[in-house]
Amino acid sequence: HVVPEDPAAAAASAFSSSSSLAGRRRIGTKRRRRRGPPPRTARLLVTTTLFASVMATAASAGAADATTCTSAAAFCHRRRRTGTANSAVALTSASSVELDVVELCHAEYSHPTHERDLHEPVILLHGLLGSKRNFASLASSLSSRLGKPRRILAVDLRNHGDNPSEGWRDDMSYPSMARDVLGVMDREGIRRAVLVGHSMGGKVAASLSLMEPERVGGLVVLDIAPVRYCPSEDVSWGAVKASIDAIAGVRLNNDDDGNDGGEGEGEGDGGGCETKRDVDLALRSTLEDPALRAFVLTNLDQDRKAKELRWKINVEAISDQLDVIAGFDLPGGNSGDGDDDEASNSTPRYEGDVFIIAGGSSRFVSQKHLPVVSDYFPNYMLTTVRGAGHWVHAEAPDDTLALLKRYLDR
Repeated sequence: HVVPEDPAAAAASAFSSSSSLAGRRRIGTKRRRRRGPPPRTARLLVTTTLFASVMATAASAGAADATTCTSAAAFCHRRRRTGTANSAVALTSASSVELDVVELCHAEYSHPTHERDLHEPVILLHGLLGSKRNFASLASSLSSRLGKPRRILAVDLRNHGDNPSEGWRDDMSYPSMARDVLGVMDREGIRRAVLVGHSMGGKVAASLSLMEPERVGGLVVLDIAPVRYCPSEDVSWGAVKASIDAIAGVRLNNDDDGNDGGEGEGEGDGGGCETKRDVDLALRSTLEDPALRAFVLTNLDQDRKAKELRWKINVEAISDQLDVIAGFDLPGGNSGDGDDDEASNSTPRYEGDVFIIAGGSSRFVSQKHLPVVSDYFPNYMLTTVRGAGHWVHAEAPDDTLALLKRYLDR
């Protein structure tokens, strides 16, 4: 990698070339040192790969607080088109027919135009305790600003969001959740899609790309790695577990299962919380961050007339399956631990362009994860947005939008 004298000019030069990267001289890993501080636009490490150069242009265009590095394997400038992105042909897959697939709720933010059907749709997948509404602002902005118009769908993953409780499942494995998303694609007549997933949704997207690579035209993962996280070793995941444990300990006034609320007990006749304020107070001792508590409370429905509260998420299943969510299980038993030498020869791969956007203040993506990332996704690029935490798309919306736009319009 090399820091060029003018990143924007280098990006424009590489982007203007339509030739393949094959035969180009590989740049070594040794960097030239600059004298003095770099200009504000020179915040990206740029290689001669086309995609890295495009992202450098994004930085100079507004995402100036992003730093970019690429995998050892450069992105190949190849386009694999198999007809139109959105075919009207009814699609069926063995996985969605034979297995228990949840029919997920989704929202579409794209504008109906003929041109949008010429490009692969985008499917947005939220993280743990999130919903499709987390992407409402980003999806709306993308739909109006993309140079290549696309259908943009945001999905509620199983046991989350507006999916009815009748469709709740005890299983939260990534192959199962990936098949749910595949079911959405089949019902919407989408042959191939670009998947954008945050946290747990990023693992779902990664899983689907490895299971059905021909159905995935691109992959963007927001601040997560395809590895197993351990509460005792990963501070960030320890905080996640503490949050889920706290939520599971809250007793609502209409709980019928005798759920032991502990500190979460409210002041109502039934011993449970009657209002969102009661739940907020019950969580305060465990979840000190008011923003995190507010995020959790978005998963509560309150019937003021009946004075009843109801979780819109399947708290019991999420709590029971938290260890599964912490891992990265794939069909065949690969859990993403990265230490199974015998399984390395059969590791599935997605050869498409993979873009990982990490928060600079987050610890969910680190150097120790990159060998596993490279095994699954040889054509990946990692970008770190300085100052952003785990919810990078919420904390740095402009940078995230600029980076996504460059990826989708490349």
